[in-house]
Amino acid sequence: MGKVMLKNLSGNAYKKGECIMKGLKIGLIVSCIALPILFQKSGHAIDNTPIWQGIDFDFSQPGARSRGIGSAFVGAADDATAAVTNPAGLVQLPEMQISLEGRTVAKESSDVDWGGNTMGSIRNEDRTDVSFFCFSTPVKVYKDFSINTAVFYSKLSSLGNNISLPEFSFTANDEGSRFAALYPEYTSKLDLALDELGASFGVGLLDGKLMLGAGISALYLNLESKYKQDPTQVIDPELDITEEFGRFHEEVTVNDDDFEFAFRVGLLYSPIKKLTVGASARIMPEMNYETKYNIVSDTGIDDTGRYDFSEFKGEVNQKLQIPNVFSLGASYRITDKWTFFAEGRYIEYSHLMDDYDAIWRGPYNYGGTVKGRYDIDDIIQPHIGTEYVFMLKDTTPLAVRLGSYYEPAHEIKFEASTTDSSVQSVEMAKAMENLMDGGEDLWHFTVGLGTVIKNKYQIDAAADFTEGAAKNTFILSTAYIF
Repeated sequence: MGKVMLKNLSGNAYKKGECIMKGLKIGLIVSCIALPILFQKSGHAIDNTPIWQGIDFDFSQPGARSRGIGSAFVGAADDATAAVTNPAGLVQLPEMQISLEGRTVAKESSDVDWGGNTMGSIRNEDRTDVSFFCFSTPVKVYKDFSINTAVFYSKLSSLGNNISLPEFSFTANDEGSRFAALYPEYTSKLDLALDELGASFGVGLLDGKLMLGAGISALYLNLESKYKQDPTQVIDPELDITEEFGRFHEEVTVNDDDFEFAFRVGLLYSPIKKLTVGASARIMPEMNYETKYNIVSDTGIDDTGRYDFSEFKGEVNQKLQIPNVFSLGASYRITDKWTFFAEGRYIEYSHLMDDYDAIWRGPYNYGGTVKGRYDIDDIIQPHIGTEYVFMLKDTTPLAVRLGSYYEPAHEIKFEASTTDSSVQSVEMAKAMENLMDGGEDLWHFTVGLGTVIKNKYQIDAAADFTEGAAKNTFILSTAYIF
């Protein structure tokens, strides 16, 4: 299985006669249409089926105040969202408080150039969620020494999409046998939610100049996905195989969940009164899920010179490595009312490709080299922001916030090699490259407002816009200080 190459088969005992030529044609067609897979008993990671096209974890910190200043918050971390962003910042919350946040993410849908001058569609779902909740309180340990603690819930990721790829006619890339066939219609759906429930604490040292924090959380992955191929027939008047190809129905489904643990550490240091520097690290787990495959594959040439086909129905244990995140930032108070923030964030998206498996191999060779054509890069995100506080009637503050950050592309990218002899169809290779193009680099521009009423109620709102509305986010958060 997975070795249907005309060059390899030319020395076969069936190389003479019309019967073997039909067998070879059918074998190559099935390679392209049935997309056979080399199943392994050991688990592997995400694959290159449409299920995982456009995967996009949003690792911006929670909190409307944070987002309003471009998410450059690790060097400040002076509200309840510090429990997630930088647990050292909890030291700056001397009173008990409750915080709640709602978030809407609107991601642009798009069309994609598919094969044969057809257009596929990627429809991303808008998501509105309760994205953060926190209860924080200082706990007195000894005399003047306290540990500031927090329990929290955070929506780490929420995304869904529907992909439709229409059938198209293609020509095989083989000098010995050129024929046209229909690439079947594919549809896929993904619904992924990643929720976090945890606890963090922070302690102050050196008269409050140095703050340290840590946290542990349980991550819950809920994943539902499905892709299917609708049966079709081959366009070749010499081959009467409509009935045989009518049963080439494929499905890949996931309906699974998993619990794993994550850890975070952080620090804040104020070398001078106006400056605070901070750092944090989030060490994320490997989530496990199970995929059910129903894939048609060839089992070789039978005694008549035609290909024999069978269906593989089985379950494969897989893993999703959630990327680790490392941040370094600073906040500088220019005046009593005006503060500047900056942060750099390193996200290890490449771990999503650990043990990556290329399920869709039809247009390419079946060896290990095909895996190297798929990639997701680690990224570095720079963040900057500023906040200016006006006083209304001398008692009520109104904070105005602006910010920006750069988000490099971090989706699955396929690099087609249309001159490689292993490419069985140039059209199909380019179609795959268009489908899995790595996403796009995005500049984010953020705005926000916030106020505190009667020193008890804090209300913040923020909007995060990208050019062309590729991904816009709106956040509203509130806190009650006891």
